[in-house]
Amino acid sequence: MNEKSDDCARCCIAELMGLNPMAVPHFVAEHGGQWRTALSDWLRPRNLGLLNVPRDIYWPGKILVCGPTKRGKDHHMVIFHNGTLFYDPHPSGVGLTRIEKQYLLVPLDLAL
Repeated sequence: MNEKSDDCARCCIAELMGLNPMAVPHFVAEHGGQWRTALSDWLRPRNLGLLNVPRDIYWPGKILVCGPTKRGKDHHMVIFHNGTLFYDPHPSGVGLTRIEKQYLLVPLDLAL
């Protein structure tokens, strides 16, 4: 699914979870600057959490990556895998100009 206005977080979460983006709330539109808290609240009953990863840490698997784009957008989310662009919900597919934040979806309880 292509990104609509500020829809990149929803699309990336859906991609990682194997869901249709319409099955994931539009956290940015519904919660603005509190989108990470709302996302964490939504993930918790699914036994998942959102872990902030320092941007200088290399993660060999899939990771949510945020930063500005060549399109002039200050905040955009994509998925990297093994340090390279794996998924960009925007039709241009150009990715980011730099990494500002990184997040992992992690299980809260491995026994579940």
